[in-house]
Amino acid sequence: MNRISGALGLVVFLLAVSPEAVVSASDNKQVMLLHSFGTEMRPWSDYSQGIREELKRQSPWLLDITDHSLISARHNNSNPDIPFVDYLTALFAEKPPDVIVSIGAPAANFVQQYRDRLFTSTPMVLTTLEQRRVQYVTLTQNDAVVPIRINYKALLENILRVLPDTKNVAIVNGTSPNERFWSDAIRKEATPLADRVELGSVPK
Repeated sequence: MNRISGALGLVVFLLAVSPEAVVSASDNKQVMLLHSFGTEMRPWSDYSQGIREELKRQSPWLLDITDHSLISARHNNSNPDIPFVDYLTALFAEKPPDVIVSIGAPAANFVQQYRDRLFTSTPMVLTTLEQRRVQYVTLTQNDAVVPIRINYKALLENILRVLPDTKNVAIVNGTSPNERFWSDAIRKEATPLADRVELGSVPK
């Protein structure tokens, strides 16, 4: 909840200073939520719902919040992004969003990669992405990050504390670039525990 509150504070602040936003206090502000894996996939859906509800409760403006999903993050397509970029630029051609909130690392990577084509002056808040996935070098002055940190070593240590006889742990994961990244990250963090437990992969 503290991270949601921090993200909300950034969103409300950026709405206030957005060059596209300051017309009059009575104007609707347009917030684009960009999801990495669809609007129904948990836990990201819970996080985005919390942002949506709290923004409506706290914002001094009327908000028009729209949801868009980078479904390609769940697949291995070679280059599905360009049609989606074209779709978003056409959709918001007359009035760009006042602020973009990305949910998850693939969505954050997408908006950073295509920043020069996607609303270059629109502020962005990148949320729900692990700090190892943040591309800090490509952040602009209009971007803010609310990162998280997942400690997989501590997770495995907790398993061994509760079930000390555990010898094998299976990683159930897919083969998309995002899932391969995390399979490698988990294995790297588990290295200090290699004498106690062996990691195996179970692809979805």
